Order: sequence, then C-alpha cells, then structure tokens
Amino acid sequence: MNFVSFRESLNHIEIKIGLVLIDVVAMSYLVYNQANMTLSELFYKMIVIWLINLIFLRIINK
Repeated sequence: MNFVSFRESLNHIEIKIGLVLIDVVAMSYLVYNQANMTLSELFYKMIVIWLINLIFLRIINK
C-alpha cells in the first residue's frame, strides 16, 4: 500500500466519521423534540436521514 492510497482511505474514513457525527446530532435532535411529533413522524424522519446518508456514502465510494 503506497502513501497516496493510504491517504485516500484515511480521507474516506474521516468523511464516514463525519457522517456518523452528523447522524448522532440529527437523531439526538429528533429524540429531543419528539414531544412535538408522533412516533410515525419520528420514524419517517429517521428513515429520511438514513437514506440521505446512504446517498452520500454512494457518492463518496465512487
């Protein structure tokens, strides 16, 4: 493994960690504000966040 591929893989790991942190913040916000929404709305918003993450991961892995 040369240095360039190691650096690229490190870059992908940093981006994925960033996405996980964004997920944690978004999910925490949804759980914190769940008193204002029904359970189905909460699950719907969690699924939307999950789908957005999948799209970003597909774009990054290309």
